[in-house]
Amino acid sequence: MTRRSFDDSSQLREHAEAYLASESAHEPEPTAEQAQRLVHELKVHQVELELQNEELRRITAELERSQQQYADLFHQAPIGYLALNAIGQVLEANQTFCRMIGRDRAQVLNCAFTDFVVPIDRQAFLARYRAYYHAPQSKHVELRLLRGNGEPIDVVLEGVRVSLPIGQPSQDSLPLLLTISDNAERKRAEVALRQSEERFRRTFDLSPVGAVMVGLDRRFIRCNEAFCRFTGYQEEELIGKSFLEITHPEDVHIGVQEIQALMAGEIELAKVEKRYLHKDGRVVWGETTIRMLPNPCGQEQYFIPIVLDITARKEAVNALQASEERFRGLVTNAPIAITVIQRGKYVYANPTSLRMLGYDEAELQGKDALCAIHPDCLELAHARLMRVQQGATNPPAEIVVLRKDGTALATESSTVPIEYHGDKAVLVIASDVTERKRAEDARQRLEQQIQQAQKLESLGVLAGGIAHDFNNLLTAILGYADLALYQLPSESSTRPLLHEIETASLRAADLCRQMLAYSGKGQFVTEDIDVNSVIREMVYLLKTSISKKANLTLHLDPDSPAMRGDATQLRQIVMNLVVNASEALGEEEGAITITTGTMRCDAAHQVEIDLDTQLAPGFYVWLQVIDTGCGMDVETRERLFDPFFSTKFTGRGLGLSAVLGIVRAHRGALKVTSAPGQGASFTVYFPAITKHDETPGDAAVSPASVDAWTGAGTILLVDDEEAIRTLGKEVLEAMGFSVLTAEDGQEAVDLYREHGDDIALVILDLTMPRLNGEEALHHLRAIDPGVRVILSSGYSEQDIAERFAGKDLAGFVTKPYTLATLQTSLRHVLENTTYVELRM
Repeated sequence: MTRRSFDDSSQLREHAEAYLASESAHEPEPTAEQAQRLVHELKVHQVELELQNEELRRITAELERSQQQYADLFHQAPIGYLALNAIGQVLEANQTFCRMIGRDRAQVLNCAFTDFVVPIDRQAFLARYRAYYHAPQSKHVELRLLRGNGEPIDVVLEGVRVSLPIGQPSQDSLPLLLTISDNAERKRAEVALRQSEERFRRTFDLSPVGAVMVGLDRRFIRCNEAFCRFTGYQEEELIGKSFLEITHPEDVHIGVQEIQALMAGEIELAKVEKRYLHKDGRVVWGETTIRMLPNPCGQEQYFIPIVLDITARKEAVNALQASEERFRGLVTNAPIAITVIQRGKYVYANPTSLRMLGYDEAELQGKDALCAIHPDCLELAHARLMRVQQGATNPPAEIVVLRKDGTALATESSTVPIEYHGDKAVLVIASDVTERKRAEDARQRLEQQIQQAQKLESLGVLAGGIAHDFNNLLTAILGYADLALYQLPSESSTRPLLHEIETASLRAADLCRQMLAYSGKGQFVTEDIDVNSVIREMVYLLKTSISKKANLTLHLDPDSPAMRGDATQLRQIVMNLVVNASEALGEEEGAITITTGTMRCDAAHQVEIDLDTQLAPGFYVWLQVIDTGCGMDVETRERLFDPFFSTKFTGRGLGLSAVLGIVRAHRGALKVTSAPGQGASFTVYFPAITKHDETPGDAAVSPASVDAWTGAGTILLVDDEEAIRTLGKEVLEAMGFSVLTAEDGQEAVDLYREHGDDIALVILDLTMPRLNGEEALHHLRAIDPGVRVILSSGYSEQDIAERFAGKDLAGFVTKPYTLATLQTSLRHVLENTTYVELRM
């Protein structure tokens, strides 16, 4: 029992004894039995009292312990407790509050609460305290308290009116119990939250990638500037708009499953690529990453899609894909072969290469890279492949390849190192140049032919020019010889000398005809010729002209049609070709074969001619002379048609050059085939006569001998050679004509314009300075359409006839001409006015 309990019992006993003394004065003395019974009751009552006292002591101890516990709870609570009266005086304060403000409890009790408030906040607190005291429920007050060391502390006050006997409360002034919590941590949390929100806002707004907040209904809540730039809309235009409204219609299904998985909590992050519709109508690409943010209650509140603009990347990828497709298309459809070789094996071949080599893709795949190379090119191809595998690049080279069927193809191949599927490889690009090679060979042959033709043409021009000038000299020589013979008496001893001069001049004239034949402008008698008949007539002459060891054989086509030409010159062709064949045999035995036939020339049947001669479409008679002699090399063939060229001895004449001239004058062609030790073949082509081409033969007029015929009138003699003008004037005057002479065409036109009424005939040279014969004839026709003109030239009548067709020439006289030839021509023209060609 405590000291206090003991003192209380003593006082209680004293009160009880006093009470009994006062009561016993009025009552009678108890009997012994009553006293005994009373003692017993007192003893029992004493025991009861002791038991009650013990229980009371136990309850008191429990109450004291409970009070101590509540006191501990009150003072050790994590928040401060204060009890204030109506005027704000502190009635009670726990230790937590005292520690909070750094003061002892004795310094707090019975003090005004405002003593602990920061001075600047006191007036505001006092102004609000009365109202707060009467109705503190659901209210809290934030203010700063002053610590014992002068530092402020942020606190939050929450109060409740209680009816506890704290301090000396009056009936109408119950204490106010305050809970005081340190607000500094919350303040820091709020600051941190605000800073975090500010960082989020700045990060959201200033992010270089598009960021939006979208509700569960997929409508925009917020949009940052980057997303607005991405879509072309302003933020206010997007707020409330559905995300699907700016999604490409074909991509609205993209991301649906991912959104459902996010909402179901199956995934935390979704990433999709889709197209969006820009405000200006463009289509833009976005890589969208989507998260869900929960609200404080843990329920999903909105989506945060982050949209990265990948339009440029997509365009680049699409451009790359398109480029790859174009490249693939180019490679696939390329007209050249493209193959890839890796580790010495084919790993790719485009369709052109497969067609070129004759393989299908499965057959060529994995084959050795050199399997299709021609044996002659294996070493070169292997060396080129090794260089490329070492990183070098090979220039183009000609490589012959073998197709699957064994056919050889010429290719131009280039090889470069590349990377194929991440590993080193060799790219081979080849083009089929077989046709080009053939064309180049043909071009080289054609160039050789052109060079040969140009050489022959140059020589022909030279020969024609020499023949023309030589004919003018021979005309003067023959004319003066004839004039001398005409004037000398028949018994004169000088006449044989003049005849020798005439004979020599005629031989010189024959040489001129050969030169003109070489130039292709030789004169010849045009008639229908049976080539087979001409050859048969020459057989005896040919056999006597060739070697005794040569065996001459004929293979003549009986159905061969006729040709139009000069039989004499045809005989010269045959004789020259057969004699050359005999000389090719030399002293060895051999065969010479003459063959004839017919050929049609058109677009489908072309004849490959050695020279530049182009055969016109139509039927041709061909004559072929083949020998089994020594043959010719290329160098000999190139000089074959040079004048005076021979492989046997010093050149003695025009030879084959004259043959070529005759052939060309007949509008034909000559083909030569020969090789050393394999003989030679000469084939001549002449235009054949068809039925509708057949015409009666032209009757040749033999020149008459000089007689006593004379004429009358004036003749204009035009020639650039003075000797011919002098001779012609004497001859014509001897025939009874008056003669005017002109040295060129212009002078002739001037003379005719002055004396045209007196001039009966014009003898006009073809080749002259200033105005030539053709130009002079045109001007003469302009002056007098009826002027009679005899043309004089060393060229053939056929060439003249073609050039002057339709110009009504009165006659034509070929140089060199004799006095009798000129007299006959003049007589026919002046007496008959019928055109007749006259020859020597």
